[in-house]
Amino acid sequence: MKAHIKNPARVIFLALAPLAAAAAMLTFVDQREVSPPDRLAVSYADLDVNTADGAAVLFHRIRVAAGEVCSIYDGKNPAQAALRKSCTDRAVTQAVAVVDKPLLSDRYLNEIHQQRNRELMASR
Repeated sequence: MKAHIKNPARVIFLALAPLAAAAAMLTFVDQREVSPPDRLAVSYADLDVNTADGAAVLFHRIRVAAGEVCSIYDGKNPAQAALRKSCTDRAVTQAVAVVDKPLLSDRYLNEIHQQRNRELMASR
C-alpha cells in the first residue's frame, strides 16, 4: 500500500516495533511504503490545528489510529488489556509531542486529566 502524501510535514504515522512491549513509535513520513497494521498514516493537511475544532479533530484521528496500531494486543485478558492501553497511551503521547501545537497539547492534557479523574472515582 502506497501512501500518497502531498505535504509530508502535515502527516504523521504510528508504527509498532516488533514484539516491543507496548512500544508505539511515531515519526514523520515522506512518500514511502506504509504496511498495515504496523504503520498507520494520520493526515492533518486538511485541518487548522491552531483552532480548537482542528485540534479536536486531529486528537480524535490520533486516538483512533493509535487504537488500530495497538490492536495487536487483543485485550482479552488483563495483561493484554494493560499492554494495549500502554501502547495506545504512548502512541498518542508521542504523536501530540511530534505535532507540537499548543491547542492539541491542551486537548491531550485535558484528556489525561479527565481520565485520571475517572480512574480515581472508579477506585473509590
